[in-house]
Amino acid sequence: KEIHIELSAVELVEVQLKAQYFISGASWYPLYSAWTSGAGTNVTIQCEAIVQQSTGENWENAKFTLSTIRPDLIILKPELKPWYVNTKQINDNINNSQETVPINHQWVSSNSRSFGNEQVEVFNNLQMKQRSFNKGNKVSEEALQLIDDNSSNFSEVLRQIEERGASVELQVQGTYSLSPNGRPIKMEVSRSDLKLALHYSAVPALSKNTYVSGEIQNTSSTPFLPGAVRVYRDGSFIGKSKFNFVAEGEFAEIYMGLEDRIKVTKVLDVKNSATTYFKNKKVLKLGYQIDIQNFLDHAIQINVQDQIPVSQDQEAKIKVLNLEPKSASQEKGIITWDISLQTQEKKSLNFEFQLEYPEGMKIS
Repeated sequence: KEIHIELSAVELVEVQLKAQYFISGASWYPLYSAWTSGAGTNVTIQCEAIVQQSTGENWENAKFTLSTIRPDLIILKPELKPWYVNTKQINDNINNSQETVPINHQWVSSNSRSFGNEQVEVFNNLQMKQRSFNKGNKVSEEALQLIDDNSSNFSEVLRQIEERGASVELQVQGTYSLSPNGRPIKMEVSRSDLKLALHYSAVPALSKNTYVSGEIQNTSSTPFLPGAVRVYRDGSFIGKSKFNFVAEGEFAEIYMGLEDRIKVTKVLDVKNSATTYFKNKKVLKLGYQIDIQNFLDHAIQINVQDQIPVSQDQEAKIKVLNLEPKSASQEKGIITWDISLQTQEKKSLNFEFQLEYPEGMKIS
């Protein structure tokens, strides 16, 4: 690469020149870690960037600014187009008749486009150009393949950024060296200490586990970008969660693992369960009891969900006979309780229902 410059001056002066240029073959995406301990009232969110390049240049002790801004794109306000319903003649092979049915496949094929396609297309075009460049500069195919392996992470960041209409620039502290072999390195971007509110939930019909999630508010000075979140509790790795785009001031939820000190069991209440017959009708009555006990050293609030059947046939009738505590809510057969438990406290939840249907009807 060469830059030719002609300068003229009326006297001897010292000149400083700064060159800026675009080059393809470099990408980055964020990776987060969440650290909490004890009762989990605070969490530290660490943001690292996974950066890699196959530009043919060797970047030694370079300062990095990580950006989602795409200067090669023209962003315009989206405009709605008419939504047409077209018709198509469909040949019925069974009775050889023709009927006209409305379809919207043409609208779907022409208009259902994911946000971020333009960015992904530009990224792919740059990669193709970079391959041609690399052949002349003896950059290995392995280097490009290493970048391709992470292109989905890069594309997801671009998609959500465009969807939210945001632009982000992150300054990396210190300097890093990055060779053009495509191998990614980690750069620490930021650390944020945030308040954490733990939420407990259980679905005993599907699992005996109690699940923990944490709600945070992004009070840092930068948004959280789409990316994986490695979660650590009391110094131990407990699993992975993920961020979607979280703007400054916005709330988000992180999966915080399982809590085995909250015991949840569900059993069939035999005394309130039976099958009877009445006027060619079969009546199936079922009762269940859910027990929850808190062995943590602090009080908790836990969300518990279970279900009753929802009939899709008017001849099969469902009736709720009992629901304790009565504070539970129901929607489309899903029962939800919000229960407070002091340390060592145990509570029981009960529900009963009956299913009535014709004796000859098969129920699945």
